[in-house]
Amino acid sequence: MAIINEETNEIHLKILVIGAQGCGKTTNLQSLYKQTAGDLATRLFDLHGMSARSSFFDFLPLTLGKHQNHDVRAHLYTLPHHTLLPTMNFSLLAGADGAVFIVDSRLSRLPASEENFRRLRELVRVAHKNMNDFPIVIQFNHRDDPQAVPMDALRLAFHLENSPTVEAVAVQDIGTVESLDALADLILNHMEVPAPVDAGLA
Repeated sequence: MAIINEETNEIHLKILVIGAQGCGKTTNLQSLYKQTAGDLATRLFDLHGMSARSSFFDFLPLTLGKHQNHDVRAHLYTLPHHTLLPTMNFSLLAGADGAVFIVDSRLSRLPASEENFRRLRELVRVAHKNMNDFPIVIQFNHRDDPQAVPMDALRLAFHLENSPTVEAVAVQDIGTVESLDALADLILNHMEVPAPVDAGLA
């Protein structure tokens, strides 16, 4: 659930980045960091060890601009694909405001994405959330691959009511910011943010 700090005029969002191994979760975070942090981008890898296969999850804090005079801070977590980590997955989902689900567009990786999509539905159900009410953006990554499945077929396979879809090539920084922006809009447009207090009238 989003946290609104009225003392600092900040909104804090917890966002999950979900998908099968190799779909581009870490690459998405790397791309977002590179596009928002400028010359500090290379620090991401050393600070979080994001290139290590053994890492449980990646984390990235970002500032997304303003919403109703509040600064919006996003805290992004990649959800582990490991089936042996249900407790960690559930803990990360608890309190989450929304998710970017990344589909690997390559034909050979489609079964893994479909399995993770089913796992996401079950995780959301166990967390007592409604899949159609939980803000999700579907990102179709690896769109540059020669074996990429046509978009019409992918949208049919991974359809969610009220969920925007974004085509992406994360390694080229295509579609990563757009995915996050679309999700933030979904979350913020359904939030009731208290009007800031005018200190001169207090």
